[in-house]
Amino acid sequence: MPYFVGLDASKRTTKICVMDPAGAVVKEGVTASEPKEIVAFLRGERRRYVTVGLESWSLAPTLHAGLSKAGLPAVMIEALHAHHM
Repeated sequence: MPYFVGLDASKRTTKICVMDPAGAVVKEGVTASEPKEIVAFLRGERRRYVTVGLESWSLAPTLHAGLSKAGLPAVMIEALHAHHM
């Protein structure tokens, strides 16, 4: 089953929300704002992720690069355009 992930990242911590195709939350948590920590949290359940979305801001390129390098389908979302999704 495919899953979707939303990341709410700050300088120190990242809140993670994993949802199923129906939009039900199946897992939530908080990690350090480091790609390795986020990847470890997501890999623990061996789920197939369709999208890992994170808001565009100053640290987003670093997180995006690390998540993409780990094979996760990371996308940066511009907050002003997110309501159109």
